[in-house]
Amino acid sequence: PSSSFSGGLQVLPSATDLVYVFKKCRTRCAALNRGQTLYEIFGLFRQYLSKYASHLTAQLPSDDAPLNANDEDALQRLTTVINTADYW
Repeated sequence: PSSSFSGGLQVLPSATDLVYVFKKCRTRCAALNRGQTLYEIFGLFRQYLSKYASHLTAQLPSDDAPLNANDEDALQRLTTVINTADYW
């Protein structure tokens, strides 16, 4: 996922890109096979979503470095990460 945050974005563009690729892959695979292969594709999706979630979690403030409510960039990043997580 992209780690750049720009004002005005509600979700990270990488989230919408990932959803697009997953849907396209799922549609193509389902047209060819609805058995074990489709099941395995969903296993891969789960792995990539887990990695993506880890990346989003790493963007959140930690107990060691709490969020400064006066830091507008940090608030925008936090809002974008939360919106991106909610997008799923």
